Amino acid sequence: MSMKRAVFLLGAFALVVSCSTGPRSLHPVGERVVSSGGGPVAFRLIPSTKNQLVDVRVNGRDAVFMLDTGSNYSVIDPAFAERIGAKKTRTVTGGDMANVRKDIQLYSLDSLAIGGAEVADTPAAGIDLTFLRRQLGVDFDGLVGANVLRLFCTRFDFSANTIRFMTAGSRADGIRLKNVGHEYFQIPVSINGVEGSAIIDTGSGRGSGIAVPYDAMGKFRISPSAIVQSRGGQSAGIYGSTVGGGYVRLAEFRLGDLKLAETVATVNRIANPAITDTVYIGWDFFSQFAITFDGPGGEVVLEPRPGAEFPRDRLTWGVGFEKSEGGEWTVAAVLENSSAEAAGISLGDVVRSIDGLPADSMMDSFFEHRYDDARESVTLTLERTEQGATTERTVELKKRMMFGGY
Repeated sequence: MSMKRAVFLLGAFALVVSCSTGPRSLHPVGERVVSSGGGPVAFRLIPSTKNQLVDVRVNGRDAVFMLDTGSNYSVIDPAFAERIGAKKTRTVTGGDMANVRKDIQLYSLDSLAIGGAEVADTPAAGIDLTFLRRQLGVDFDGLVGANVLRLFCTRFDFSANTIRFMTAGSRADGIRLKNVGHEYFQIPVSINGVEGSAIIDTGSGRGSGIAVPYDAMGKFRISPSAIVQSRGGQSAGIYGSTVGGGYVRLAEFRLGDLKLAETVATVNRIANPAITDTVYIGWDFFSQFAITFDGPGGEVVLEPRPGAEFPRDRLTWGVGFEKSEGGEWTVAAVLENSSAEAAGISLGDVVRSIDGLPADSMMDSFFEHRYDDARESVTLTLERTEQGATTERTVELKKRMMFGGY
């Protein structure tokens, strides 16, 4: 038995697994396409993050999965896997992007169907999705990863919010790029004249456009002094968040024939050494295209949408929220020089109300308007506990044109 090191890339998350196995043990030999084709299948966007949820059938049972091209393996929540009687294959030990270590049960799914497309005997990593459900505020049972999507020619249409599984490659006009990844969809890019590669990651939601790992800044000729720092964390793991990061302006970003000058990118500190030199492309960027992932043909085709807008300076209040384990919305990040920082908002402040209404009922509206010019101001009632004393205060934030933003 030889020692194999397998890397799971789970959206904005990474799971590095070491196990004593042969070279194909994590991919069942019988993994195969049962059917393909059919019409487009609608997916739903989570209002706050724009992650895509789709109805699926797993082992003949109805379920909801997230579409995640940045995950090289599909994921299933262990509780759901037990309910449907999914076959266990082996247990391994791994860690996420924040390098949190966990034991992980691997499963083999008899069938996974999305609309008219179906695969059989496909592998899935059993990972408790509680943290993600809490972060996203929705319930779902797993992720459809690239190990399934690369068996087809799949077209994501972000104008109609549909995915279509085809048997032939796309003939549409667009930016045609070679898929240089072996287990996921990775395309050639150039940053500041330096060649590299990027994963198109549909698991990275709103607020993520072009993301450069901190350790790759030198490679791409980005000075650390150029970072606009944010106080707080970038959600980066299945189990938790990495801390640190900020925004930087790229002198030049090239994707095939598309050239962008002075565009905005995030810089994240990634604890996991397996993925510290790979760029990620998230919602704010990829949603400006219809994208065809041609797995069998080894190609990715990006068709720019009419009026496409790419990451740039934008109006923002400069504050980000996340849901705590207790179900409360708390301040997770504050952007430097923003109106949120000027108002003295601190990490961990509990959001009691937005514009006078309960935070839970207003959070979708907050996220929907946090970057546009339709709403200039927002009023937040915040609660803070320090040294055993709890205080409450109300602040009004006005948007500022910021370099980056939450």
